[in-house]
Amino acid sequence: MRDEILAERYGLTVSELQAIRDTCGMRPFREFGECKKHANERKVAWQLSFSDWWTIWMKSGKYPQRGRERHCYVMARHGDIGPYAVGNVSIQTPLQNMQTYWQRRWSKRMVLPQDCPLIERHDFTDELEFGESKSGFSLQYM
Repeated sequence: MRDEILAERYGLTVSELQAIRDTCGMRPFREFGECKKHANERKVAWQLSFSDWWTIWMKSGKYPQRGRERHCYVMARHGDIGPYAVGNVSIQTPLQNMQTYWQRRWSKRMVLPQDCPLIERHDFTDELEFGESKSGFSLQYM
């Protein structure tokens, strides 16, 4: 009876559930729940069933090396954008995942509107006073 309940919860047949449990124990089911919980805590949509999640890991061949350490692998969203969903995730190293994050973060440029109260306008001069810049703007702290 318990197997039927778990199989239904995870979207598997009883034989699929037993095969996973026989080879890996309950670890994959706990890890799936943790991933889903962490995505929810970061307010990232989760659209993967256990079957989807498990298939992605099995196709990658990297499930035994799953983890956050340097030599391990993680499931990451493409461009760190959108939900965890089939077609929007891949298995990569934490370093690759962080590179994507930093590329995305630093590609955004800070653009301030012309009437921003934090900007003090300066005339362009050959000599620059302390706090001025060649761009003609300096930030004033309030």
